Amino acid sequence: MRGIAVTAITAALVGTTMSAGATTPAYAATTPAAQAPPVTQRVDVDGDLRRDTVRVVRRAVTDDEYTFRITVTTSAGRRAIRDVLVANYGEGTLTPADVWGGTAHLDGVRGAEIQVDRGGGVGDFPWPHVYTWRDNRLVPEVAPGATPGDPAWTVADHFTLVAGYTFATVKGRRQVTATRLQGTFDRTRERLTYRGTRTTYRWHGGTWKRVGATATGTLSESRAQDFAGWSGVTWQP
Repeated sequence: MRGIAVTAITAALVGTTMSAGATTPAYAATTPAAQAPPVTQRVDVDGDLRRDTVRVVRRAVTDDEYTFRITVTTSAGRRAIRDVLVANYGEGTLTPADVWGGTAHLDGVRGAEIQVDRGGGVGDFPWPHVYTWRDNRLVPEVAPGATPGDPAWTVADHFTLVAGYTFATVKGRRQVTATRLQGTFDRTRERLTYRGTRTTYRWHGGTWKRVGATATGTLSESRAQDFAGWSGVTWQP
């Protein structure tokens, strides 16, 4: 498992939608970004079963933050843009590939979700944010149990915290179980065990609704690791 650090990052998001031929929205002045290879993927995002184009570029870098731009151009020619701010803790060298988490189908709406890691390359586990197509816009998909003000998803494989999500379709309905386990060493600091909760949510009315939770009891380190990260979905790079 990786070493310990948890970084809190405060950042703003800017979203907009336009037709393929529209002009780029106004943007606050920043230092232009150096060239960094974009990330491009072809996948159905808007749910019409036709592949759309997802593109992530590094648009600007300042002493404090990066601006990465997600652009989805649909097969029908619609375009949605989302600017994502990532804190700059280093030399301004993060590229789109460094923050790209891939695409996967998470919820009960047709079309893939888009993941970006806004952790800035610091800390011992990522800070994933998920974006989804709604009404011709790219909007944050709030993690199960989170709030619109802090929509981030929590995944970790660490001696202080193991966290992850297990997705499934049950009787035609999409559901996810979120696991959070706190690690504790014994007195000799040689044996690590975990305890926590597994909370199940079902997709209903455009959001994840809590349906129940169970305590895990004491788990060994190896057993706890089974719940780390993403299960039941595969993020396509």
